[in-house]
Amino acid sequence: MGLTTGTLKNGSGQLLPNTLINFYYADGGDAAGSDETDSSGKYSINLAGPDQYRAKVGTVTCTPNPMNVLAGPVIINLIKP
Repeated sequence: MGLTTGTLKNGSGQLLPNTLINFYYADGGDAAGSDETDSSGKYSINLAGPDQYRAKVGTVTCTPNPMNVLAGPVIINLIKP
């Protein structure tokens, strides 16, 4: 299991607080986990391990290409288009 942390911003660079982020496995779309950003737009989630993921906020995909997440702590800063 690897801890993935980061921030969520909109296309204008503003932090998005109190926003639910969902991570999905890139190969099948199954849910991998979710977290809600804090008041500073930061999130923290434990993902199962090395794999490829996509992140969504609502129905908007924040990662058009799958993200390779390796084992161990990972920082991924997301932008909601």
